[in-house]
Amino acid sequence: MEPGKIITFYSYKGGTGRTMALANIACLLAERDDCKRGILMIDWDLEAPGLHRFFVPQKYSPSDNVREDQFPGLIDLWLELKEALEKTEGKTVRKSKQQVQDEIRRINIRQYSRQISLDSLSNDNKYRKLFLMRAGQFSPEYSGKVSRFPWEDLFRISPWVYSAFAEELMDLFDYILIDSRTGITDTSGICTMIMPEKLVVVFTPNSQSLTGVPDLISRAVNYRKVSDDLRPLVVYPLPSRIENSEEALKNVWRFGNQDEGIQGYQNQFEKLFKSTYDLENPDLS
Repeated sequence: MEPGKIITFYSYKGGTGRTMALANIACLLAERDDCKRGILMIDWDLEAPGLHRFFVPQKYSPSDNVREDQFPGLIDLWLELKEALEKTEGKTVRKSKQQVQDEIRRINIRQYSRQISLDSLSNDNKYRKLFLMRAGQFSPEYSGKVSRFPWEDLFRISPWVYSAFAEELMDLFDYILIDSRTGITDTSGICTMIMPEKLVVVFTPNSQSLTGVPDLISRAVNYRKVSDDLRPLVVYPLPSRIENSEEALKNVWRFGNQDEGIQGYQNQFEKLFKSTYDLENPDLS
């Protein structure tokens, strides 16, 4: 069976509709007949989680006394994995890739995700392929867990930890959709450089939303080129919140206006892809 595909949805600024785009794409993928193992959505926007608000979990059994906000999620998974990797005779040592893979399998990633339903569509079997990994348990301790988690230190202990996590996800699901943190942070770097094979960059047509995007894309693609990961990283620009009734303004932001000092987002991405992917004449028309 072919490995699943990991797709990260990223935006430099908030308010682009990134999370809604991810949720809609997940539902569309669930309609595909070739999707057998399911679709996992991961809320990696730990500082501002919201993906869970688009969905409700499948009905609990009468014996299930766990409230939904107490169900473990991504940060809880990583805390358990970090503890497991650090348990070596009381001291922290560098782990081999095989050791990291063994620990990830031992944890059982599926226990941190929930099958979800879509209210009126919940009786349709095709939507039962959807699974959600929340950001974590939303207890009073949640913010402390997130702020103190040493993503970079964990990478130094186990350089293979994030790629091994990606490989395990690809074995378990057909599609893994990651809702990434905005801006440039440790977690956004993990989500854009290491985890995916497709990177959907969501932006609104203004300079603030595009600031930092070309640099992040260049760094992500260049990182992949020199890494051991054989998957090419393909970037999909996704302009969002376009006002179709404002035809002139829409064209200015897309194609640019030299008199107003606006470069145009299509021109920016074409130049970026020309240099990043060494393309002769990329055309995003």
